[in-house]
Amino acid sequence: MIPSASGKTWTEVFEELTSGSDITLLVARNNAPVELTGRYEPKMVTRPPRAVFDRTRPSGRVDVTRSGNTVTAVTRGVGGFTLLISPDQFDFSKPISVVANGKTVFDRESPEGSGDADEVRGRRQRSDDALRRRGARRSDEVKVQDSV
Repeated sequence: MIPSASGKTWTEVFEELTSGSDITLLVARNNAPVELTGRYEPKMVTRPPRAVFDRTRPSGRVDVTRSGNTVTAVTRGVGGFTLLISPDQFDFSKPISVVANGKTVFDRESPEGSGDADEVRGRRQRSDDALRRRGARRSDEVKVQDSV
């Protein structure tokens, strides 16, 4: 790109102009200077939409809703999905279940494991402390395969 006389790029020059400004350009034609004058009246050009990704096959979809500790998923065109459950959103002291397309695909009494309440709290605290030292947070992963 040939810089303008000011050393700015032409994009920078035109960005500084306001619509309706008079402009004069000096160009060379057949090695002779030619002065072009006109009014700067930019037009917005809208291009037709285009696909960003080529899709060789239909895409899948998973619609998920949560009510308390129950997750309901309605799927289309997927063979499975992974759901991360976090104590920020779920009560880990209560049962958690996942229903996909009307079928219960995951049902667990408590991600904490078995044991009395004090033992569970102790395990959870030790686990949280270890994760915090590593800069991580606790969550469980639920993989749903071949049943959706």
